[in-house]
Amino acid sequence: MAFPKGTPLDWLWGVLTEEDIPPEIARDAEVDGKISDHAGVPDAHHAQYTDADAQATVKDNVEVGDLKAPTKPLDMGGQKISGLATPVAGSDAATKDLVDSMVQGLDWQPSVLDELDTPPGTPALGDRYLVIATATGDWAEHEQDIAEWDGSVWVFTTPNKGFAVWLEDVGRQKNFNGTDWVFFGSTVDHGSLTGVGPSDHHVKTGDYEVFGLTEEVTALPEAGAGNLGRFMRERASTSQATKVYLCVQNSADGYEWIQLGIST
Repeated sequence: MAFPKGTPLDWLWGVLTEEDIPPEIARDAEVDGKISDHAGVPDAHHAQYTDADAQATVKDNVEVGDLKAPTKPLDMGGQKISGLATPVAGSDAATKDLVDSMVQGLDWQPSVLDELDTPPGTPALGDRYLVIATATGDWAEHEQDIAEWDGSVWVFTTPNKGFAVWLEDVGRQKNFNGTDWVFFGSTVDHGSLTGVGPSDHHVKTGDYEVFGLTEEVTALPEAGAGNLGRFMRERASTSQATKVYLCVQNSADGYEWIQLGIST
């Protein structure tokens, strides 16, 4: 080590030698050598940590549930939330299928492609069908079941009363009434609707009094502005039923009687 002349340490010049430098103090040559050695060993360098690396690490190791509870609304930007489990509490999120089934009182199943009595020759994994009579081949004795191809064999689901499926080939729903698959709505009894009393149902045509109908004619008068909005009963003879009509405007200056129904 050398000390510049002109300092209070001038008296050391010519006194200290290389051997007098403590080993804890690195020499310039030694430092340069270490730097050179380090540069020649790639594994000794710190790896660059990119944004992509950080994102991948977060995705692989951080659960959404580990994040702090949100304090503001979450905007999904038009994206869907999928893969929801069946809700068990009132505050749990629910799938559309579950909501539909609860509203309709039906147990919705995944859709089926068609109704067949014979297995298709080259089914794809996950293909589903309603088995109808008279089933043949691998579907024999499985009428009314739902058949699904698992890639090797047909797996059958026997329906319970209330099962419902969407038929993709015709774009309609069917539900199982306990005996047969019927098109959706054909087993609904209007009188059994929840929260609907007798006075809440559609008025029968025979109850013409609700329209303020007091006039019965054997032939309708000419439709016109004078009869616009007027209800009228027409009975050609005593042996015929009464037809109920309403006069409406069908154009800027045209009028007509439209039949609402038949009163017995």
